[in-house]
Amino acid sequence: MLIADTLSRAYPLTGSSDDGDLGDEKVIYVATTDPPLGGSITQLVQAASETDEEMLLLKDLHTGGWPDRRKSVPPRAQPYWSVRHSLYIDDGLVMVNKRIVVPKSLRAEVLQRLHTAHQGIQRSLAHARAIMYWPGLSNDVRAMVDSCSSCQEQLPSNQREPLLPHPVPDAPWQRIAADIFELQGRPFLLITDYYSKFPEVLQLPDKTAGSVIARFKAVFSRHGVPFTLIADHVPFASAEMARNRKHLRPDRAARHDDQQDDIDAPDSDTEQGATPVEAPEPGANAPGSQSAPCTRSGRRIKPPVRLKDYDTASD
Repeated sequence: MLIADTLSRAYPLTGSSDDGDLGDEKVIYVATTDPPLGGSITQLVQAASETDEEMLLLKDLHTGGWPDRRKSVPPRAQPYWSVRHSLYIDDGLVMVNKRIVVPKSLRAEVLQRLHTAHQGIQRSLAHARAIMYWPGLSNDVRAMVDSCSSCQEQLPSNQREPLLPHPVPDAPWQRIAADIFELQGRPFLLITDYYSKFPEVLQLPDKTAGSVIARFKAVFSRHGVPFTLIADHVPFASAEMARNRKHLRPDRAARHDDQQDDIDAPDSDTEQGATPVEAPEPGANAPGSQSAPCTRSGRRIKPPVRLKDYDTASD
Protein backbone atom coordinates (compact mmCIF):
# COMPACT_ATOMS: atom_id res chain seq x y z
CA MET A 1 0.00 0.00 0.00
CA LEU A 2 1.39 3.42 -1.02
CA ILE A 3 0.76 6.52 1.12
CA ALA A 4 1.16 9.95 -0.49
CA ASP A 5 3.32 12.46 1.32
CA THR A 6 2.35 16.00 2.26
CA LEU A 7 4.13 17.74 -0.60
CA SER A 8 2.41 15.65 -3.22
CA ARG A 9 -0.91 17.23 -2.14
CA ALA A 10 0.48 20.80 -1.88
CA TYR A 11 -0.40 21.74 -5.45
CA PRO A 12 -0.18 25.44 -6.48
CA LEU A 13 -3.37 27.41 -6.19
CA THR A 14 -2.49 29.73 -9.11
CA GLY A 15 -1.42 28.92 -12.65
CA SER A 16 2.19 28.29 -13.63
CA SER A 17 4.33 31.34 -14.43
CA ASP A 18 6.21 29.44 -17.17
CA ASP A 19 5.02 31.09 -20.35
CA GLY A 20 7.37 29.06 -22.61
CA ASP A 21 9.34 32.06 -23.92
CA LEU A 22 11.69 30.74 -26.63
CA GLY A 23 13.87 33.81 -26.24
CA ASP A 24 14.95 32.71 -22.77
CA GLU A 25 15.79 29.25 -24.07
CA LYS A 26 17.93 30.75 -26.80
CA VAL A 27 19.78 32.92 -24.30
CA ILE A 28 20.42 29.91 -22.09
CA TYR A 29 21.79 27.97 -25.09
CA VAL A 30 24.19 30.74 -26.04
CA ALA A 31 25.34 31.18 -22.45
CA THR A 32 26.18 27.51 -21.97
CA THR A 33 27.68 26.73 -25.39
CA ASP A 34 30.90 28.55 -26.29
CA PRO A 35 32.54 28.46 -29.72
CA PRO A 36 35.57 26.16 -29.85
CA LEU A 37 37.96 28.97 -30.74
CA GLY A 38 36.33 31.70 -28.70
CA GLY A 39 33.90 34.34 -29.86
CA SER A 40 36.29 36.87 -31.41
CA ILE A 41 38.47 34.42 -33.31
CA THR A 42 35.42 32.46 -34.47
CA GLN A 43 34.02 35.60 -36.05
CA LEU A 44 37.32 36.18 -37.82
CA VAL A 45 37.27 32.62 -39.14
CA GLN A 46 33.70 33.06 -40.35
CA ALA A 47 34.62 36.24 -42.18
CA ALA A 48 37.74 34.70 -43.69
CA SER A 49 35.82 31.60 -44.78
CA GLU A 50 33.56 33.77 -46.92
CA THR A 51 36.49 34.99 -49.03
CA ASP A 52 39.10 32.23 -48.80
CA GLU A 53 39.29 30.31 -52.09
CA GLU A 54 40.04 27.01 -50.40
CA MET A 55 37.09 27.31 -48.01
CA LEU A 56 34.75 28.32 -50.85
CA LEU A 57 35.91 25.31 -52.86
CA LEU A 58 35.23 22.99 -49.93
CA LYS A 59 31.76 24.45 -49.54
CA ASP A 60 31.03 23.90 -53.22
CA LEU A 61 32.26 20.30 -53.05
CA HIS A 62 30.16 19.67 -49.96
CA THR A 63 27.07 21.10 -51.62
CA GLY A 64 27.56 19.60 -55.07
CA GLY A 65 29.20 16.34 -54.00
CA TRP A 66 32.73 15.05 -54.17
CA PRO A 67 34.02 13.24 -57.27
CA ASP A 68 34.45 9.48 -57.19
CA ARG A 69 38.22 9.65 -57.62
CA ARG A 70 40.80 11.78 -55.90
CA LYS A 71 42.46 12.63 -59.20
CA SER A 72 39.27 14.40 -60.24
CA VAL A 73 39.33 16.65 -57.17
CA PRO A 74 40.86 20.13 -57.64
CA PRO A 75 44.43 20.31 -56.28
CA ARG A 76 43.44 22.75 -53.52
CA ALA A 77 40.93 20.29 -52.06
CA GLN A 78 42.90 17.06 -52.50
CA PRO A 79 44.44 17.27 -48.98
CA TYR A 80 40.88 17.03 -47.60
CA TRP A 81 40.06 13.85 -49.53
CA SER A 82 40.52 11.58 -46.50
CA VAL A 83 38.07 13.61 -44.36
CA ARG A 84 35.50 14.37 -47.05
CA HIS A 85 32.84 12.20 -45.37
CA SER A 86 33.31 14.04 -42.04
CA LEU A 87 33.19 17.53 -43.55
CA TYR A 88 30.10 19.72 -43.16
CA ILE A 89 29.09 23.38 -43.02
CA ASP A 90 27.81 24.99 -39.81
CA ASP A 91 26.97 28.70 -39.60
CA GLY A 92 29.34 29.56 -42.42
CA LEU A 93 32.20 27.53 -40.93
CA VAL A 94 33.71 24.48 -42.57
CA MET A 95 33.77 21.76 -39.92
CA VAL A 96 35.44 18.34 -39.70
CA ASN A 97 34.11 16.22 -36.83
CA LYS A 98 33.22 19.28 -34.70
CA ARG A 99 36.61 20.85 -35.49
CA ILE A 100 36.78 24.17 -37.29
CA VAL A 101 38.76 24.23 -40.53
CA VAL A 102 40.88 27.38 -40.26
CA PRO A 103 41.70 29.29 -43.47
CA LYS A 104 45.36 29.76 -44.35
CA SER A 105 45.30 33.47 -43.66
CA LEU A 106 44.44 32.91 -39.98
CA ARG A 107 46.43 29.80 -39.14
CA ALA A 108 49.46 31.67 -37.84
CA GLU A 109 47.31 33.85 -35.57
CA VAL A 110 45.33 30.87 -34.30
CA LEU A 111 48.52 29.00 -33.46
CA GLN A 112 49.90 32.04 -31.67
CA ARG A 113 46.81 32.27 -29.48
CA LEU A 114 46.93 28.55 -28.86
CA HIS A 115 50.55 28.79 -27.74
CA THR A 116 50.04 31.69 -25.34
CA ALA A 117 50.19 29.41 -22.28
CA HIS A 118 53.37 27.59 -23.48
CA GLN A 119 51.97 24.20 -22.53
CA GLY A 120 54.52 22.16 -24.43
CA ILE A 121 54.21 20.11 -27.56
CA GLN A 122 51.97 17.32 -26.26
CA ARG A 123 49.32 19.54 -24.67
CA SER A 124 49.45 21.96 -27.57
CA LEU A 125 48.85 19.11 -30.00
CA ALA A 126 45.98 17.75 -27.93
CA HIS A 127 44.37 21.19 -27.68
CA ALA A 128 44.78 21.91 -31.37
CA ARG A 129 43.45 18.54 -32.50
CA ALA A 130 40.37 18.99 -30.32
CA ILE A 131 39.16 22.31 -31.73
CA MET A 132 40.72 22.98 -35.16
CA TYR A 133 41.76 21.23 -38.33
CA TRP A 134 43.78 21.73 -41.46
CA PRO A 135 46.17 19.49 -43.39
CA GLY A 136 49.57 19.45 -41.68
CA LEU A 137 48.27 20.80 -38.36
CA SER A 138 50.50 18.55 -36.24
CA ASN A 139 53.65 19.55 -38.12
CA ASP A 140 52.81 23.24 -37.77
CA VAL A 141 52.27 22.88 -34.02
CA ARG A 142 55.58 21.04 -33.59
CA ALA A 143 57.43 23.67 -35.61
CA MET A 144 55.87 26.43 -33.52
CA VAL A 145 56.89 24.79 -30.23
CA ASP A 146 60.39 24.00 -31.49
CA SER A 147 60.92 27.63 -32.49
CA CYS A 148 59.75 28.96 -29.11
CA SER A 149 62.70 29.85 -26.90
CA SER A 150 60.59 29.72 -23.71
CA CYS A 151 59.44 26.19 -24.43
CA GLN A 152 62.96 25.05 -25.23
CA GLU A 153 64.24 26.41 -21.92
CA GLN A 154 61.57 24.52 -19.99
CA LEU A 155 62.19 21.21 -21.72
CA PRO A 156 63.51 18.46 -19.43
CA SER A 157 67.14 18.02 -20.34
CA ASN A 158 68.85 14.67 -19.97
CA GLN A 159 71.95 14.86 -17.87
CA ARG A 160 75.06 14.17 -19.87
CA GLU A 161 76.82 11.02 -18.87
CA PRO A 162 80.53 11.38 -18.14
CA LEU A 163 82.91 10.09 -20.75
CA LEU A 164 84.48 6.72 -20.12
CA PRO A 165 87.98 6.98 -21.53
CA HIS A 166 90.18 3.98 -22.07
CA PRO A 167 93.01 3.58 -19.58
CA VAL A 168 96.32 5.00 -20.72
CA PRO A 169 98.85 2.21 -21.27
CA ASP A 170 102.19 2.14 -19.53
CA ALA A 171 104.29 2.18 -22.68
CA PRO A 172 103.97 3.11 -26.35
CA TRP A 173 102.33 0.83 -28.86
CA GLN A 174 100.53 -1.33 -26.34
CA ARG A 175 97.06 -0.09 -27.26
CA ILE A 176 96.22 1.54 -30.60
CA ALA A 177 93.10 2.80 -32.32
CA ALA A 178 92.35 2.53 -36.03
CA ASP A 179 89.76 4.06 -38.31
CA ILE A 180 89.22 4.76 -42.00
CA PHE A 181 88.45 8.22 -43.35
CA GLU A 182 88.18 9.79 -46.78
CA LEU A 183 89.91 12.86 -48.14
CA GLN A 184 89.06 14.14 -51.60
CA GLY A 185 87.41 10.83 -52.40
CA ARG A 186 90.41 8.70 -51.42
CA PRO A 187 90.37 6.33 -48.41
CA PHE A 188 93.03 6.55 -45.72
CA LEU A 189 93.83 4.40 -42.70
CA LEU A 190 94.51 6.28 -39.46
CA ILE A 191 96.35 4.47 -36.67
CA THR A 192 96.93 6.29 -33.36
CA ASP A 193 98.96 5.19 -30.37
CA TYR A 194 97.12 5.66 -27.06
CA TYR A 195 100.30 6.40 -25.13
CA SER A 196 102.18 8.88 -27.31
CA LYS A 197 99.22 10.01 -29.47
CA PHE A 198 101.50 9.45 -32.45
CA PRO A 199 99.46 9.01 -35.67
CA GLU A 200 100.16 6.89 -38.70
CA VAL A 201 98.26 7.82 -41.87
CA LEU A 202 98.39 5.48 -44.85
CA GLN A 203 96.51 5.69 -48.11
CA LEU A 204 94.38 2.69 -49.03
CA PRO A 205 93.60 1.46 -52.54
CA ASP A 206 90.19 0.37 -51.25
CA LYS A 207 88.38 -0.31 -47.99
CA THR A 208 88.65 -4.09 -48.06
CA ALA A 209 90.06 -6.11 -45.19
CA GLY A 210 92.99 -7.27 -47.32
CA SER A 211 94.17 -3.71 -47.96
CA VAL A 212 93.85 -2.83 -44.28
CA ILE A 213 95.78 -5.93 -43.23
CA ALA A 214 98.60 -5.09 -45.64
CA ARG A 215 98.90 -1.60 -44.13
CA PHE A 216 98.80 -3.01 -40.62
CA LYS A 217 101.69 -5.33 -41.42
CA ALA A 218 103.73 -2.44 -42.77
CA VAL A 219 103.17 -0.35 -39.63
CA PHE A 220 103.67 -3.25 -37.23
CA SER A 221 106.97 -4.09 -38.88
CA ARG A 222 108.25 -0.68 -37.76
CA HIS A 223 106.67 -0.32 -34.32
CA GLY A 224 105.88 -3.88 -33.30
CA VAL A 225 102.55 -5.59 -32.76
CA PRO A 226 100.37 -3.91 -30.08
CA PHE A 227 98.55 -5.76 -27.38
CA THR A 228 95.14 -4.26 -28.18
CA LEU A 229 93.54 -2.82 -31.29
CA ILE A 230 90.44 -0.69 -30.80
CA ALA A 231 88.29 -0.25 -33.91
CA ASP A 232 84.69 -0.58 -34.96
CA HIS A 233 82.66 -1.89 -37.87
CA VAL A 234 83.98 -3.46 -41.02
CA PRO A 235 86.55 -4.24 -42.19
CA PHE A 236 88.06 -4.39 -38.69
CA ALA A 237 85.33 -6.74 -37.45
CA SER A 238 85.36 -8.91 -40.58
CA ALA A 239 86.11 -12.61 -40.63
CA GLU A 240 89.17 -12.07 -42.82
CA MET A 241 90.66 -9.75 -40.21
CA ALA A 242 90.06 -12.37 -37.52
CA ARG A 243 91.69 -15.09 -39.61
CA ASN A 244 94.79 -12.97 -40.23
CA ARG A 245 95.47 -12.11 -36.61
CA LYS A 246 98.14 -14.79 -36.44
CA HIS A 247 99.99 -13.39 -39.42
CA LEU A 248 100.22 -9.91 -37.93
CA ARG A 249 102.81 -10.88 -35.32
CA PRO A 250 106.43 -10.09 -36.25
CA ASP A 251 108.87 -12.57 -37.63
CA ARG A 252 110.37 -14.99 -35.11
CA ALA A 253 113.82 -13.98 -36.34
CA ALA A 254 113.46 -10.64 -34.53
CA ARG A 255 114.37 -12.15 -31.17
CA HIS A 256 115.20 -8.78 -29.60
CA ASP A 257 111.65 -7.41 -30.05
CA ASP A 258 109.88 -7.35 -26.69
CA GLN A 259 106.39 -7.25 -28.21
CA GLN A 260 105.84 -10.77 -29.43
CA ASP A 261 102.26 -11.06 -28.17
CA ASP A 262 99.43 -11.60 -30.55
CA ILE A 263 97.08 -8.73 -31.35
CA ASP A 264 93.61 -8.88 -29.83
CA ALA A 265 90.45 -9.25 -31.83
CA PRO A 266 88.95 -5.89 -32.83
CA ASP A 267 86.05 -4.97 -30.64
CA SER A 268 83.52 -2.21 -31.21
CA ASP A 269 82.97 -1.07 -27.64
CA THR A 270 84.83 -3.27 -25.22
CA GLU A 271 88.19 -4.88 -24.94
CA GLN A 272 87.02 -8.38 -24.18
CA GLY A 273 89.66 -11.00 -24.60
CA ALA A 274 92.49 -8.48 -24.42
CA THR A 275 95.91 -9.94 -23.81
CA PRO A 276 96.99 -9.13 -20.24
CA VAL A 277 99.85 -6.67 -19.99
CA GLU A 278 102.44 -7.21 -17.30
CA ALA A 279 103.05 -4.27 -15.01
CA PRO A 280 106.32 -2.50 -15.78
CA GLU A 281 109.05 -2.17 -13.23
CA PRO A 282 108.89 0.85 -10.91
CA GLY A 283 110.44 3.86 -12.53
CA ALA A 284 110.56 2.25 -15.96
CA ASN A 285 108.61 5.14 -17.51
CA ALA A 286 110.12 7.90 -15.42
CA PRO A 287 111.72 10.79 -17.32
CA GLY A 288 115.27 9.99 -18.23
CA SER A 289 114.96 6.27 -17.53
CA GLN A 290 114.63 5.41 -21.21
CA SER A 291 116.35 6.59 -24.31
CA ALA A 292 114.53 8.80 -26.79
CA PRO A 293 114.07 6.06 -29.42
CA CYS A 294 112.76 3.68 -26.79
CA THR A 295 110.31 6.25 -25.42
CA ARG A 296 108.82 6.92 -28.82
CA SER A 297 108.72 3.43 -30.28
CA GLY A 298 108.63 1.33 -27.13
CA ARG A 299 111.35 -0.92 -28.56
CA ARG A 300 114.88 -1.43 -27.36
CA ILE A 301 117.52 -0.34 -29.80
CA LYS A 302 120.26 -2.93 -30.26
CA PRO A 303 123.70 -1.30 -30.30
CA PRO A 304 126.37 -2.52 -32.73
CA VAL A 305 128.22 -5.63 -31.60
CA ARG A 306 131.62 -4.12 -32.46
CA LEU A 307 132.56 -0.48 -32.68
CA LYS A 308 135.33 0.36 -35.11
CA ASP A 309 137.56 3.23 -34.11
CA TYR A 310 138.42 5.63 -36.86
CA ASP A 311 141.63 7.57 -36.43
CA THR A 312 141.16 10.61 -38.61
CA ALA A 313 144.63 11.89 -37.77
CA SER A 314 146.30 8.83 -39.23
CA ASP A 315 144.40 9.07 -42.52
